[in-house]
Amino acid sequence: MLQLTRWIVVASPIGVFALTYVLALKTGISAGGILGTYILIVSSMMLLFTVFLYPLTAFAGRTRISDFARAVAPSQLVAISTRSSIAALPAMIEAGRDRLRLPSTGTSFLLPLSVSLLKVNRPISSVVKLMLVAHIFGIQLRPSTLIVFLATVVILSFTAPGIPQNGPGLKTLPAYLAAGIPIEAVIVIEAVEAIPDIFKTLLNVTGDMTAATILTRSHRAKSQVSDVDRSTVTEGAL
Repeated sequence: MLQLTRWIVVASPIGVFALTYVLALKTGISAGGILGTYILIVSSMMLLFTVFLYPLTAFAGRTRISDFARAVAPSQLVAISTRSSIAALPAMIEAGRDRLRLPSTGTSFLLPLSVSLLKVNRPISSVVKLMLVAHIFGIQLRPSTLIVFLATVVILSFTAPGIPQNGPGLKTLPAYLAAGIPIEAVIVIEAVEAIPDIFKTLLNVTGDMTAATILTRSHRAKSQVSDVDRSTVTEGAL
């Protein structure tokens, strides 16, 4: 088994080169522009949806944007520096408890569950990658193909760990192949995922805090009412 693993490790660079050689031969220098376009589009989309989560949380979670921004900022810094939503989990729990006043169910259950299962970036980034590569290669995508692809990507995202370099493109490779995307295109784009992954993790962490804030809205509302009642009774007693 160790010898077989050693052969695979040695042969992997050769296999990747063989798969990407034809694509590089056809596209040449323009491949750099394609990769740059992908980085720009995906990173911009991740930032756009991250900003959108702020008013969504304020409206659906019944909290102020400024409070949510201060609460999520520490975990966002960890996410940017580590590209790992798991590494940002302790900062999310602390900020959710101290700044957003989330109940214990929110900090000890909802946030870890969201980090494990909720990958907000995956449907967005995967569809962008699919449509960009399909446009470059002139592949026509039917609506049914997009629906099946999106459903497959969402299901597979539940099993993706919140760590950097976890190979999401390779895990979803069968979905791209089923949509008619050449395998070499997916592998080449996967080589530049380090930059978009920063913004993907930023969106994931913000989405995790948004989910916990919205789902605990009723509990926090009841707690605020109870605090008001207790303060009224205290003032009456004085």
